[in-house]
Amino acid sequence: MSGIPERLWNVVQGYWHLAQDRIDSTDAQAAAYAELAEQLKAAPVDPRVLKRAEKSHSLPSPSPDPRGGRDPLAVSYELLRVPPGIGLHELDEAYRARLAELKQSPPAPGAPPNTPDPRVPALEAAYEKLRDVLNPTETRFERIEF
Repeated sequence: MSGIPERLWNVVQGYWHLAQDRIDSTDAQAAAYAELAEQLKAAPVDPRVLKRAEKSHSLPSPSPDPRGGRDPLAVSYELLRVPPGIGLHELDEAYRARLAELKQSPPAPGAPPNTPDPRVPALEAAYEKLRDVLNPTETRFERIEF
């Protein structure tokens, strides 16, 4: 029979491994987003979206990461090809245009014909992240539990 300190140590180790797994998955997701952003930069930006965004200025440009790094939303802006400070309506339009563009692009070489584009989930995640920032009221109501 093991003592209480040994049991506590086992619990701490279990939580340590869970935390390490979460860190690893977050790092992998960040690397995937960065890779997708690099791939998606090659296509041109829709000038209509940029023109509307320049007119709206509904939000100030997000401040950089206080730890001295990049803006945490920069990859999302790059994936959607929109400038920081875009309005909610312009974000919706840019998302729809970008999604249509990705769905019209040919599949990757060697991929089966009906395989979904792996860039679409990343684009959807970037859209949801920016939408949450631009529309905090909607997310506040979603978090209410009854």
